[in-house]
Order: sequence, then C-alpha cells, then structure tokens
Amino acid sequence: MKSSIYCRDAQDTICLVCGYMFGSWAFDRLISNFCEFNLVIVEEVGSRDGDFISFANEADELYQELTANELGRVILIGHSMGGFFSQRFAQLYPDKVKGLVLLATCAPCDFSSSYRLSSGGALSELFSLSKDNFVMLTINSLFSKKYLSSAENYKNVRQEIFSSPPELKVCKNQLEATYFEIESEVPISKSEASNVLIVIPESDRIIPKEISLELLKIYPNAVVERVEGEHMFFYESPDLFNRSFILWVGSL
Repeated sequence: MKSSIYCRDAQDTICLVCGYMFGSWAFDRLISNFCEFNLVIVEEVGSRDGDFISFANEADELYQELTANELGRVILIGHSMGGFFSQRFAQLYPDKVKGLVLLATCAPCDFSSSYRLSSGGALSELFSLSKDNFVMLTINSLFSKKYLSSAENYKNVRQEIFSSPPELKVCKNQLEATYFEIESEVPISKSEASNVLIVIPESDRIIPKEISLELLKIYPNAVVERVEGEHMFFYESPDLFNRSFILWVGSL
C-alpha cells in the first residue's frame, strides 16, 4: 500500500482508494472537485515491500497514518478492489468513517463469481506484451467502446497508464490479498449504517451490476445510484459521479 496525504486545514477528509493495477491517475478528474477537503490517496492495496498484505492489516496501517496526521473521520471512496479494502476499513473502524462510497465494486465474497479473479495465471504473459498490446488488453473491458473509439482518448489513457506503470509483482500481490479476503473467517458483516453511497455503472463488465446490487444485503440503508457507463465511468464522465456525490455528501 502506498498512501499520499495532503492536509489543507479542512474540516473534512476524503480518502480515495484506487482499484487493481491502476494508480491515482484514475481519480485525477475527480480530485479538482475536492479542493475543500483534506485528501488522502491510497494506491496498491494488498501489496507492501514485495509481498501481499491483508486488507485488515492495511486498514490498521491507514488508521495509524490518519491518526498521526490528526485527521478525524474520513469519507472513504473505494473503486473496485479499493472498495473491498474500504469495506474492511469501515467494519474495523466505523467511528473513523464519516461516509463510505463504493464505486463499481461488490462484497469481496461475491467477487469469486467474476472472471477477473482467475486472471492471475495470465499476468506474466500480459506483462510480457508490447506496451500497445498491454494497454489494449488491459483497458478494453474497463472503458466503453465509445470512449476508446476516440484516438485522443485512447492516447490519453495510454499516457496515464505509463506515467506510473503497473508492476507485475504488485498486481500478483493484490490478487493474493483479494483471495485472502474472500476466504476470510470474518467476512464483511451486515451494517445498518445510512452513510453509505453505492454507485453502480449499468454496463460494467468487470463487476456486473447484479453482483454490485448484492451490496444491499450488507448495507440495506445505503443510497444507490445507477449510472450509465462501464467500470471506469467516473474517469470517462466525472460529472456522473460528482452530481451523485455532492447531493449525498450534503446529507451527512
């Protein structure tokens, strides 16, 4: 796990938790709207010092970092695998969480039905490809065909990826941490919390909407927003997320 903390003497703090493989660039188009918040960005969940680390142990580390920086309750925004970590943190430290936002994610136990969980065996082959083939295979199921049909959009995403290129070992560790979470003897338990926002893209091919909707069994009082788009909808169309978030955060 890598974390970056930007203290702005603000009353509230947003903690962005990145998903599998991609770094903070995935949130770049949202960050400009968070200038009134302290900001924490968490990358590479599930990986530390060349080995995997459980989300629970990472949650302990993040809690200590937040406390050391005198940051109070946070609004956690977790995307995809970052959503798994965010759920674990919220369960372990509910008093530290002002709000929980889950983007294009599901309960870890439900992720076992996703084809992406079995992708670990092909990682070495993926990382041995040329840059162009790597990008093509990596992003085609994450972004909409319409978005990638623009040569300019495709070029921008490619540049973003290789501005901070993913590492094979980190990706393997992230998958290992996910396996560990799925098999946890203490699964994410039902919560009556009402400070939860679940944003579900209708055309997600990584975590289909049917799986995301299962989150309501854990968070029955959550606000659910269903938006057009795919797994990286908030990067393609940040306004889709911003509208939902602004209304929701104002109710906390």
